[in-house]
Amino acid sequence: MVSRRQLLAAGTLVVGTAGCLDALDTSRADGSDADGQRSDGAAGGPNGGDATDDASRRLDPDAPDDPDAPLVTIVEEDGDDELTLATYGDVDEIGSPAFDERRGTHYVPLVFAESAADDFVATLESVGALESPAERELVTYAGDDPIGTYGIGESLANAMREGEWDGSFRIVAENEEELEAFVAEFEADWDRLS
Repeated sequence: MVSRRQLLAAGTLVVGTAGCLDALDTSRADGSDADGQRSDGAAGGPNGGDATDDASRRLDPDAPDDPDAPLVTIVEEDGDDELTLATYGDVDEIGSPAFDERRGTHYVPLVFAESAADDFVATLESVGALESPAERELVTYAGDDPIGTYGIGESLANAMREGEWDGSFRIVAENEEELEAFVAEFEADWDRLS
């Protein structure tokens, strides 16, 4: 059987937060963008008051295999230490694989719990990353292995500074099958440990 680490490392090519890379689309399946605002001006998404789409599932915060394992970190300015921004246990919801027609990419949306999203922003603020986002990088992990390093996009930094980031996060891959396997493995860990 393929381990969760192998599955994530092999199947996940790019991980990005909504707005983390300026090239990523910040709109969500429910019509809201990264700051939780719908195009019609109404609040949307899991932190905006409206219900999430039917494909989203709320997850138990005590899983997967190691809920305290880093999912997203930032390297301190001196380059010596990494600070954890979010862990696997911080994931509050996971959606179903979807296709972004504009970018031609398959993705799975994740949403961090509200308190985890607040801590994510507070940590970025504490190291000055929101003042100079282009100079800082986020590192994403599958188990103990780094799977990507990404600059912080100005749109994400602005949403965070203004208190409008809703904790949305996207895992992007080349094909839907990889993402279906990722979701199935993630949910199996949640079910087994809850």
